[in-house]
Amino acid sequence: MPQAMEKLSAEAMRKLYAESPERLREELRALSPAAIAAMLADLRDPEMALKVLALLEDEKSGEVLLELPEVVRREILRQVDAATLSRWAEALSSDDAADLLLEAEPLLVREVLARIRPSERREIESLLRYGEETAGGLMQAELFKVRADWTVGRVIEVLRRWGRGIENLNYVYVVDDDDRLVGVLPLVQLLVHDPNENIAAIADRSFPRVSVGQDQAEVARLFEEHDVLVMPVVDEQGRLVGRITADDIIDVVQDEATEDIYRLAHLSDEDDLAEPVPTTARRRSVWLFVNLITAILASSVVRLF
Repeated sequence: MPQAMEKLSAEAMRKLYAESPERLREELRALSPAAIAAMLADLRDPEMALKVLALLEDEKSGEVLLELPEVVRREILRQVDAATLSRWAEALSSDDAADLLLEAEPLLVREVLARIRPSERREIESLLRYGEETAGGLMQAELFKVRADWTVGRVIEVLRRWGRGIENLNYVYVVDDDDRLVGVLPLVQLLVHDPNENIAAIADRSFPRVSVGQDQAEVARLFEEHDVLVMPVVDEQGRLVGRITADDIIDVVQDEATEDIYRLAHLSDEDDLAEPVPTTARRRSVWLFVNLITAILASSVVRLF
């Protein structure tokens, strides 16, 4: 059935929702966020898209939103209520939640943040302070950090107790008493060292890091240069404030490539590539007409010579 759903038209989705929302929920459960986003983009109906998103689990709804074209996502964010958006944001990682809220209206953002748990709210608010195209805007605050004076055994004990809620947990970040980054250690290394060994003594102190204000293109270059899956982010004082994962960098590379293609095609970020041709033609007709007249004048001048 998932194969049939991937080809489901907008009208077929509306019909299935009208007949049985529960059946549509079951069908959507088997699909990836990207596949659902593609179908919602074809709907061109924010109200209907919200009804479909309401059928999904909160985390999946948020992931679908992030996969949507920006123009479609913004339309949905104009109609969603604070209670719903706060659930979606809370279910996402802090960096994804911040990316989502950056596109919402300021009043809605304030209402959403007021509904989110204090600990998660602080993380999201800290990310919203940074520029969208900087390391600070890319990073997520969730990570596993330990004190430099801890032993390997204590790190393992705390990891077992608190590590389950952190996505992509592959590294331990070692900090001093002022939260300055001392070094980084792959989790697998914990298994091959004596439990009584000091964690700072075995951490990699030369592990690459980026500063919170670095441009995202430079961050992507550093990922490629050092061939790493994650990179810690530090502030001006060297304090650990977050981490950037390879998934985030893939998004950056895709965005940069899309911008290049848009420039070549003389499109702006506001253009919707899925927009019907007549609509696009009407919107760009003035500029097309100006270009046509300019070309005619230019050819006339050339003929004079």
